[in-house]
Amino acid sequence: MKNQQSSSLSLAVSSSPTAVAFSTNGQRAAVGTANGTVYLLDLRTWQEEKSVVSGCDGISACLFLSDDTLFLTAFDGLLELWDLQHGCRVLQTKAHQYQITGCCLSPDCRLLATVCLGGCLKLWDTVRGQLAFQHTYPKSLNCVAFHPEGQVIATGSWAGSISFFQVDGLKVTKDLGAPGASIRTLAFNVPGGVVAVGRLDSMVELWAWREGARLAAFPAHHGFVAAALFLHAGCQLLTAGEDGKVQVWSGSLGRPRGHLGSLSLSPALSVALSPDGDRVAVGYRADGIRIYKISSGSQGAQGQALDVAVSALAWLSPKVLVSGAEDGSLQGWALKECSLQSLWLLSRFQKPVLGLATSQELLASASEDFTVQLWPRQLLTRPHKAEDFPCGTELRGHEGPVSCCSFSTDGGSLATGGRDRSLLCWDVRTPKTPVLIHSFPACHRDWVTGCAWTKDNLLISCSSDGSVGLWDPESGQRLGQFLGHQSAVSAVAAVEEHVVSVSRDGTLKVWDHQGVELTSIPAHSGPISHCAAAMEPRAAGQPGSELLVVTVGLDGATRLWHPLLVCQTHTLLGHSGPVRAAAVSETSGLMLTASEDGSVRLWQVPKEADDTCIPRSSAAVTAVAWAPDGSMAVSGNQAGELILWQEAKAVATAQSSPEPNSTGGLRGADKSGLGS
Repeated sequence: MKNQQSSSLSLAVSSSPTAVAFSTNGQRAAVGTANGTVYLLDLRTWQEEKSVVSGCDGISACLFLSDDTLFLTAFDGLLELWDLQHGCRVLQTKAHQYQITGCCLSPDCRLLATVCLGGCLKLWDTVRGQLAFQHTYPKSLNCVAFHPEGQVIATGSWAGSISFFQVDGLKVTKDLGAPGASIRTLAFNVPGGVVAVGRLDSMVELWAWREGARLAAFPAHHGFVAAALFLHAGCQLLTAGEDGKVQVWSGSLGRPRGHLGSLSLSPALSVALSPDGDRVAVGYRADGIRIYKISSGSQGAQGQALDVAVSALAWLSPKVLVSGAEDGSLQGWALKECSLQSLWLLSRFQKPVLGLATSQELLASASEDFTVQLWPRQLLTRPHKAEDFPCGTELRGHEGPVSCCSFSTDGGSLATGGRDRSLLCWDVRTPKTPVLIHSFPACHRDWVTGCAWTKDNLLISCSSDGSVGLWDPESGQRLGQFLGHQSAVSAVAAVEEHVVSVSRDGTLKVWDHQGVELTSIPAHSGPISHCAAAMEPRAAGQPGSELLVVTVGLDGATRLWHPLLVCQTHTLLGHSGPVRAAAVSETSGLMLTASEDGSVRLWQVPKEADDTCIPRSSAAVTAVAWAPDGSMAVSGNQAGELILWQEAKAVATAQSSPEPNSTGGLRGADKSGLGS
């Protein structure tokens, strides 16, 4: 959900504004125009200080070298430097034979980079006032940006490619992005690992440029993207475009999908997604098991009060759930109407159950007693008494507690990981006589805490040593080690081409199979206990699906994420024509935009987004009503959920029973709210 804002100061310019820039102290702005005039504005009063008439036939870009010196580039290829204190030009040179389309200063301001439609990239020594390096590219160039460390420079071309150069000598080190629509703008984030690219066809892309991986691509505007700028040290991304809108997005991937349940619950230890993707089961330390519907965020069923921590969960079918507890018990549950009803209880184990996994034929349980048990899945979907419970098969191979287990996609192999730091692979095609087919002894420096199979039968593991490993059981080789977590990794999941991992510092990460970190999200305020992931169909009318991740933590929270989507936080409205240029001053917290409607607008940089703008549900809002005294409001959505709002925050919710078996009742909400 986004905030729409239209509060800004506007100034009409006699000639169409084409370029804007802030002084280094953020108190002055320059506006370049199509007729070559430059207007200097005092941002404290929003008044024109003075204007200068350049020798250019039109200003394509402007940059402050200092508070009193200004570079101008022109449509006719001229480069000028102006002393604003004395109102005189101190340098003019025919820098390019073609229109200069972009310029930027190095972080230390000692180099100025310019690019033109002729494909020429030039670096100018700002101290000596002379050309330092040049490189001619075979395609027209539109934009240029320095890396924050100043050693690399990137250009965007009409052909749709992004090229990266070493500043010293302008040697090309990488080309990305082609074929594609023309690139109009690009920017590095502050760490320098990600480049944002705006294209002619409305698309904005995020690239991990060193790895050559495109992290995201999304339509940001109707028409071309004229500007892309990172805000708040890269935490937000601003774009401006042909539709006259200025949009603000999260600066990295990770869109909150909402949360389930109340934060007043005890620590959540385990989570499982139902096979139909409609429900989430969560096991708590002191609150038993709770079932939530993803579509509405409502609680659909609650198990009986359990006096034992639920350490593992697995679905046998959309209506049958198995739980493992810290007292060593396994219990089967049938989901009926509004409750979980016990099918069977097995209490023959003395040590905690640490992990559960299912295949089409089997249920596997991993225990602190060093063993793994296999059970026939279908038999467990029916009621059983303890004395006639089906016999299981015991697997022994670990020299310590077994912390996790996972079946391969075809169900023929089982992986187990343990506190002995080992990863074992079993052939379970004949469940009565499973065979150990490969072992990875001491594959991590600490406990193996999670394991999962990829769709092409590679094995993922995670560990308390902070790493994620990729293994090939057939060759017995480690194919990769994913490093990036700063604390113990508590769980891992594999979905399609992606690997999801969560850690004890509350971080959720998504990787590709090459180990490229696609995103890192501060998902919880404390340790994340477990996660589950699946592909979720997009909203009606949109083809394809999105990665959905559910995380549970010791903070008691259950959160839903679309980790590979960006979050749009603000739309700034005011321009009535295409935006041509934009600039941001982090010093003053101000933003300037120039439009073909003949105006320049001054905005406050939007604050960083928090979860006050996150809707609890993706269901459409269908009704809103105010209280008679105006102190609060109620909204209702298509999923039948009612939300009570007070001071722009959700203070309570209720389910209005859109389905016959749904339950109502008002419950307290967490502290998240809704931005106006």
